[in-house]
Amino acid sequence: MSLAEHSRRFLDRLKWPASEWTVPNALPVLFFGQIDRACVATIGLNPSDREYVSKSRVELTGSRRRFETLGSLGLRGRHEFDENSAERATLRMTRYFDPSSPVYAWFRPLERVLTGLGASFLNGSAVHLDLVQEPTAPTWSKLRAADALGADELLKRDLPFLRWQLETFPFATLVCTSRFVLDVTMELTEASVVRSGRMARVTWTDARGAIAGRDVRVVGWNIPLVQPTGLLAEDHARLGEALRCADV
Repeated sequence: MSLAEHSRRFLDRLKWPASEWTVPNALPVLFFGQIDRACVATIGLNPSDREYVSKSRVELTGSRRRFETLGSLGLRGRHEFDENSAERATLRMTRYFDPSSPVYAWFRPLERVLTGLGASFLNGSAVHLDLVQEPTAPTWSKLRAADALGADELLKRDLPFLRWQLETFPFATLVCTSRFVLDVTMELTEASVVRSGRMARVTWTDARGAIAGRDVRVVGWNIPLVQPTGLLAEDHARLGEALRCADV
């Protein structure tokens, strides 16, 4: 399933107005990696602001740049997106995990879990998606603490695009990176838990659901792996192996 088949839908999403919390000059990240090849989709809350700016809030440029921005595309606003600028933006998203790309460190433990599952961002068998496509400042957890209603409205606005992705691209497994993401994804897929387990502070879940008439496996855990979990680097692959068991 090629990206070109869905270029109009991507263009439409890129033209949505930014939220009041969107990182200045940033674009929504529609996907990280080769969405047209992946059989596994990892799902997070929303893109980090660090995908666009440094710790000191300076926009990433040159070899440090991870995504196109309004400025790099020469656009004064999202309303100016056309097919050419949208193609440039989505091509950059497709190449996020290329060997020469400055991938954000958040993905390192997740890649180790995928290795245990038998997939990888690096070979295109896995792609990353988010409940909310907008990178926000403050970050999502701080945004929810400061304005829970506003955060919920942003989630309500962006979630249908994720649903469309899950319905359109034939992912066999969805890997959820926090309890909240797992709960939302299980609701989207009407999934039921078949197994669960625990490793240190991580409680993992293995469920079965369906979307667009297609069976899908939904797995995940309770806390983001970049937080203190009690797991070592080698334990991340073991977590993936635990989730990889034969279908129940």
